[in-house]
Amino acid sequence: MLIKDYTKISLIAGVIAALLVSLYFFVFYWLGKSPLLRMSSYDMAIVCICMAIAMGYYRDKWKAGKMHFWEGILIGLYTNLMATLLSTLIIYVFIAFIEPEVLTGHIADLKNLMIQTRQQVEEGFGKEAYTNTLDRISGTTAVHVAVDVFIKKFLVCLLGTGFLAAILRKN
Repeated sequence: MLIKDYTKISLIAGVIAALLVSLYFFVFYWLGKSPLLRMSSYDMAIVCICMAIAMGYYRDKWKAGKMHFWEGILIGLYTNLMATLLSTLIIYVFIAFIEPEVLTGHIADLKNLMIQTRQQVEEGFGKEAYTNTLDRISGTTAVHVAVDVFIKKFLVCLLGTGFLAAILRKN
């Protein structure tokens, strides 16, 4: 068999997770909220839930209730990678080509947030760091946002992979 069962399940779960995360993004967009500021731990929870469902399905349907830890890790890794790549690509295409005003609004929201928290930032990091950060916000591009979303989501969900694989395995 060229493609293992856990790979098939992972890819399907990853696509479903990516579509759900994208739907989460678009709901905020349709509500007129800043979707890039609203992307938080909930979108990562969607990916982790899909990883857990994929691991449980694999264990119960294909392995008769038993799954090795390494199988759970691979399922989680593949699901996470597919979900993160696809959802990041969808968000990137949307903010770069379809609706660039979302990125412009995001930059304005980030600047406002920096201005509102100026005192705390200057106390914690210094005036120079505040000024540099505020200046760099203006140069934010769709690629910067996509890379940031990808790295955060992938790494956080990667931590959940080992945890879920340990809990859901049965030897």
